[in-house]
Amino acid sequence: MSSKIQLSGRPGPIQKQRQYVAFTMKTQTAPANLPKGLPTLRGETKYMVLVTEKQWNKVEKQINEDKEDKLVIEGFSTVQPDFPGVIVLAQSINTAVLMRARKQQQKEQSQNEG
Repeated sequence: MSSKIQLSGRPGPIQKQRQYVAFTMKTQTAPANLPKGLPTLRGETKYMVLVTEKQWNKVEKQINEDKEDKLVIEGFSTVQPDFPGVIVLAQSINTAVLMRARKQQQKEQSQNEG
């Protein structure tokens, strides 16, 4: 069984390794739009995100320069005995600002073609 996950937020301290980059993210509260009847959980959940250096290079400048921008990460989650949280192996990483800019560019291109 595999478990897909999507995270959105600011990264903690960045640790550059040989072929990948690692950083933590934390959730403080449960989302407000959960279905009625689900219990409200307390406390934080800690995530260790592992992303390839090539993927990180595409978002590093943007996330470092714009302190309001957030990472958007999709990947597979797992747990390991040596980390007190969830480990995420990133399949894709982007920022909210870069995603909006790309969407706007695609919209303009389609209007120019039509």
